Amino acid sequence: MKRSLILFVIAVTGCGSRQIYDWGSYESSVQHLYSEKPTAEAARDRDQLIKEVRKTLDSKKQVPPGKYAQIGYLSYLCGDSASARQYFEQEKTAYPESARFMDSLIARLR
Repeated sequence: MKRSLILFVIAVTGCGSRQIYDWGSYESSVQHLYSEKPTAEAARDRDQLIKEVRKTLDSKKQVPPGKYAQIGYLSYLCGDSASARQYFEQEKTAYPESARFMDSLIARLR
């Protein structure tokens, strides 16, 4: 009984420490949008997030929810509506629960 409990605790804590998503600089990118000049950092943040997504996919991990959408929004701020649409579509594919919101953003690009 005691041994089973110890094995259970090890299994649970071992699984709990595994990071599912690679958030990278996502949080700081969102923070820049609330700064005085959000577009000043948009291109740099977008490029950084794209690099992080490639690295995440290369390592066979899952891109976190919202990261494709963030890249899409930053692309929009940079004047690249085609890329914005592409990343909004990727967000919708990766996270179907976001479809309604992504569709509304895509519709606004027209």
